[in-house]
Amino acid sequence: MKRHEAMSRALGYGLVLLVAGAGCVAAEAGVPFSGSGASAARGAQGYLGVDVRDVSGDQLAALKLKEAHGAEIIMVDHDAPAGKAGLREHDVVLQMNGHAIEGEEQIRRMLRESPPGKTIVLLISRDGQQITISARMANREEVERKAWEEHLTVPEPSSPGESGFSPT
Repeated sequence: MKRHEAMSRALGYGLVLLVAGAGCVAAEAGVPFSGSGASAARGAQGYLGVDVRDVSGDQLAALKLKEAHGAEIIMVDHDAPAGKAGLREHDVVLQMNGHAIEGEEQIRRMLRESPPGKTIVLLISRDGQQITISARMANREEVERKAWEEHLTVPEPSSPGESGFSPT
């Protein structure tokens, strides 16, 4: 799968927003990146701002879990509801709205089906402690638009002689 296809798939889940990466990949591939695309045709999509993976038996000790179920958060968009609610990488989602989470596919589906504005309640395990966190799903397109509006570019460094500063 090509990188821009993977980005589109991730964005389609309403889970991951890698603004700079998606824009660069789309531009490199010659694909216009406007954020409207297929999601505009099906209406606003809820967005939490995490990427997840299944919990394997090999990870139980590191994640301080007793059983291999749930979905480990492997990326948090700090500008999205997940970051604002305090979710962190390596948190393990055990329940969403009272429903036990068995793995990645299930939570992806449940998040995809949650519209913008809906408050979700997650039971997570963080370092072996269970914590309940609430987050309000955002409109993915609005988060994306706002991120692009706030996108900053880093200027190229100048030569030592140009700035008037010369290292000694």
